[in-house]
Amino acid sequence: MERKKSKHTLSFPTILDMNRFIRSANKKGFLAQNESHNLYELRGVLLHKGSSAYHGHYEAQVFDTMYEYL
Repeated sequence: MERKKSKHTLSFPTILDMNRFIRSANKKGFLAQNESHNLYELRGVLLHKGSSAYHGHYEAQVFDTMYEYL
């Protein structure tokens, strides 16, 4: 299997609602509606920097709350 690096730009949401992927039943066995405990906020991204899929390094970009209100 050959690895090939994609150079396409990706976009993704900063809030991810996982409720549509998780089935949560209440006491009567019905799916619970409007649950918010499966909401996730993006806090970091892992990037690969290099000329190919075989060479380069990984870089983590993490949201720092210290600078959130400056």
